[in-house]
Amino acid sequence: MIQSKSGKKSYSITHTVISSHIFSQNTLKVGIFINNFIYHNQEIGKIGDQMNRRKLIAIAIIGVAVLSIQNVAADSENVNISVTVNNKAPEVTNNTVGPLIIDPEVQYTINATVSDSNKLADIQTIVIKLHYGADSSGNGRNYYTWTWTNPSPGTNPAVADFTNPATWTANVASSYISTSSVTIAPNNKDVTFDLNWQVSGIARPTSTNYWHYHIEVTDSANPTVSSAQGDATVNKFLSFAVQSNTIDFGNMDPGAALTVASDNVINMVSNGEVDISVTGASLTSGTYTIPVGQFFVEDESSVQTVLSAGAQVIYDDYRDVDEAGSPDAGILGYSSSSTRILTFGGAVPDPQEVGSYTGTWIIDVTNVCTPAN
Repeated sequence: MIQSKSGKKSYSITHTVISSHIFSQNTLKVGIFINNFIYHNQEIGKIGDQMNRRKLIAIAIIGVAVLSIQNVAADSENVNISVTVNNKAPEVTNNTVGPLIIDPEVQYTINATVSDSNKLADIQTIVIKLHYGADSSGNGRNYYTWTWTNPSPGTNPAVADFTNPATWTANVASSYISTSSVTIAPNNKDVTFDLNWQVSGIARPTSTNYWHYHIEVTDSANPTVSSAQGDATVNKFLSFAVQSNTIDFGNMDPGAALTVASDNVINMVSNGEVDISVTGASLTSGTYTIPVGQFFVEDESSVQTVLSAGAQVIYDDYRDVDEAGSPDAGILGYSSSSTRILTFGGAVPDPQEVGSYTGTWIIDVTNVCTPAN
């Protein structure tokens, strides 16, 4: 508003103040309130003629803004959650705690339980180990492994997959016999079984528990896990045969040398060194006798030993494989499917009564090793 009187102008200037208030929960409205402040200029002074016709207009500009904001009573957001569960390692239990006393070439059993929370389909291999001293490597002398391999990894095995000999491998031929008494839990997370096995005749004998055994299991994602260890002792072993149980020197004249004959020790297997000895006896025909001293036995080096009624060692500490007492000073070596030649001869005394003379001689083979550990 503009006022003027007596050549002097009085101006009223309008100043606008904008205030906002919330009127409801649903809508934000901006109300505009104008407060007028009047500024009266009583004495403007002389402005000049050029300003007389100019009007100073105070313009009040009012800006109005209305904001509409929706107030939502309830809402939701999806939150993506993730967690990675690792492949838990299997567990294995040696149910045959031992110690075992083992005779070579005799069947024994180790019972084991294998568990996997990811089911048996996750199992890759099961290995039963039996070893002399440390678990390293070796052969029938000191190291045995029997390994089951899952024929269909990722698929739960059936009982037949354990009893099938084709799923098993052994590092020593003929040491694996069978797998029996297989029980698989209904949830396919556990299997219990008997492994039936034997050690060969050359397995190192011990006087104390220097053999050890355990079970190892490997799955698809974890390092190999092992069961508790069991201990075992292997006894001394010997098997052999003779080529013939009969020696026939034929028809001989008194005073003549006998035609030599051999009766070989064959198929000799021993896990220690052996002594081979011969015990002689006189030959008789009714009341007539050819004394035992008329006969001899010869070894492969052509060394002759006159027979007597007592045992005489022909091969002393014999072994095919010489270990020279290492690692056990009480064991010099062993033999596997060996043959030793025994050659017999002699002469008929002169004079000597006519007759058919017979008798019995003894060939003895003894495992004489003395294991110290």
